[in-house]
Order: sequence, then structure tokens, then C-alpha cells
Amino acid sequence: MPTTLVVGGLPVTVYGLDGLTPVPSGQPAPKPVAVAFLLHGRGQRSDDKLMVRFAERLVQYSHDQPAATKDLVVVAFDQRNHGHRLVAKDRQLGWLEGGKRRAQERLDRGLEAHDLDNPSHAADMMAMQVGTARDVSFLVDFLPAALFPDDDRTVDDWYCAGISLGGHATWLALAHGASLLSRWRAHFSKASP
Repeated sequence: MPTTLVVGGLPVTVYGLDGLTPVPSGQPAPKPVAVAFLLHGRGQRSDDKLMVRFAERLVQYSHDQPAATKDLVVVAFDQRNHGHRLVAKDRQLGWLEGGKRRAQERLDRGLEAHDLDNPSHAADMMAMQVGTARDVSFLVDFLPAALFPDDDRTVDDWYCAGISLGGHATWLALAHGASLLSRWRAHFSKASP
């Protein structure tokens, strides 16, 4: 059963939280937790059937691994200008989308059929991808406290996967995370004796 949390004003859906290995009272957690972000495609929502099925299958696959050393939770959220965060649907469009019906609508409005449907498509897509990568980074910082307010678990690993627009945001999130991690390692290796 998915759990909805609000982290710093951003609603997220967490799959697998109710299936974590139980923690005996007064004992340390038996397994650390891995968190996988699942990012949807352009024009989709985090609660689309495909995304829900994907998240549930990832969690189920993890549970079916008898030698798993970590529990897995999957986190999904609506990317910027999508789902509950939608503010301008036309800014999701590509340069030319919609085919003949869209062209006829344009002619009916007195526009040329070949005019761009979204002239700012490149900037819109890049802004959504970078914004989503920053949302992932934000969640890496603040999600553990929302998931485990009593510090009864630790998040050991972070993963990210996405479809289409979400795939591009995944690459940016991973690239940003990798550069941040290398800077942290360089900083802490200098500080260590």
C-alpha cells in the first residue's frame, strides 16, 4: 500500500514502506534501506497506471530476493508542470505536436499551420529536467527524516530511474549527485588524518 508524505511542501508517494523488515523493540534495524526515485515521462503523472505498476513491481522484486541485504522503497512525485504541479499544459508540448488536428486548430485561430506549437520547448524541457534533478537532490537531503522520524532506519543507498523526460532528469540527478559525492569525498579525505 503506497504512503503519501509531504516533504518540505512536495507531496511524494512511497511504495514499500509498509513492507520493511520489522524492527524488534529496542533492537537496531535488521537492514538498511535503499531508496529508488521513479520519475515519469512528459505529459504523465506519478500516479499513472504504468508508474504505479512499475513501482509496485520493483518493491515486489526486492522482497522476493532472499539474500537481499537492504530493504527497498520506491519514491514517486509529480515533476514540475505535471500532475498536481501543472500550471501551463501547452509548455509540455514539443515544437510541433498534434498532427493534422492541431494544424487545423491553428488555422481556425488565424495562425499558420506550421507555426511552432511551443517555441520555448527546449528551455521548458531543460528547466523541467534540471528542476526535477534538484527536487531529487532536495529529497535526498530531507526524505530520511520524513520516512524515519524516530531514526529507526538508515538510508544506505539512493537510486534513480525514469521514463522519457524522467530518464533525462535521472541522468542530471545522477551527474549532479556524482559530482557532489566526489567533492564531499575530496573534502573529507583532506580532513581525515
